[in-house]
Amino acid sequence: MGEERHPIRILQRARQIRHDISHKRGMCVESAGNTIIDWLEAGNPIAPTPRQMIGLLDQFPHDELHRTPTRVTHTNSPLPYQFPNDWIETVKTHIEANEPVKKSAPLCSKK
Repeated sequence: MGEERHPIRILQRARQIRHDISHKRGMCVESAGNTIIDWLEAGNPIAPTPRQMIGLLDQFPHDELHRTPTRVTHTNSPLPYQFPNDWIETVKTHIEANEPVKKSAPLCSKK
């Protein structure tokens, strides 16, 4: 699958069209450079025909979105940068100080 036809790219292009409709009074501005949806013209109103809308639905990544996501394997490798030790201790202290409060907070109060 080419970079431009990747499911995320199709959703990004749909977002640009939605943005132009919502914030640019329906004029094709942000979505003008779109190569997936070729019926958009810069500076013209976005007014798709029913055939164009069906074509958009045909491009929608149904199979990709219905698949169960795969988990990313977690690693314990160190970060590629160093933090000052005093900053790390400050963060740890803050987390430890706030964690018990979150755990012991009642879900609801009974009267």
